[in-house]
Amino acid sequence: AGQPAQDGGPPDWRAHQPFVKVVAARFFFLLGTYAVGRFLLFFVAERLGLNAADAASQAGGLLAGLSLVTVIFALPAGWAADRFGRVPLMALGAVVSAAGILLLIGAYTTAAILLGGGLMALGSAAFSSANWALAVDLAPPDQAARFLGFANVGTAGAAAAAGLFGPVMDVSNRLWSGSGYSALFLLAALATLTSLLALRGLRARATQAGSVPL
Repeated sequence: AGQPAQDGGPPDWRAHQPFVKVVAARFFFLLGTYAVGRFLLFFVAERLGLNAADAASQAGGLLAGLSLVTVIFALPAGWAADRFGRVPLMALGAVVSAAGILLLIGAYTTAAILLGGGLMALGSAAFSSANWALAVDLAPPDQAARFLGFANVGTAGAAAAAGLFGPVMDVSNRLWSGSGYSALFLLAALATLTSLLALRGLRARATQAGSVPL
């Protein structure tokens, strides 16, 4: 898994490219997820014609329900990651989540929003479970805390970058009235699917290393 960092210095990330790919995949996947979540309240208010208070209640209940779905399916997703491999499950999770995001473009009812959000929750359970498992597999035992701390940079970076979707929505609305959420969801789905590009070559490289169950 590469050589330990010398004198407590930063790791040589070129020697740990599979791990960097895992973190990059996490960043892009969560970027799409966080972008949707950040604007969910306003989306629910607009699509369902609700005032701010009612929209907050609806969005809060929706997020709580979807979080519960993610938690429930995280356990079987962990089993699936062990049984079928980390990379395939991450790929499946990204595709399912992206499909859910795209469904939101045409969602104008509570049921439709729940369907799209539910697919996102299932995809998130699959992707996140497998991603964490592979990150743990690839982290050198003598530098595990440092490497997993770096993995969290992907999470925090995605949360910070998600706010950049706001100006994109504004520009889209100015060019074509009412198109802001469609632009948001298209870009969020694209970001989610970009995680698949980060996974390219990871299976072969990790298999050659012989260090992870794929």
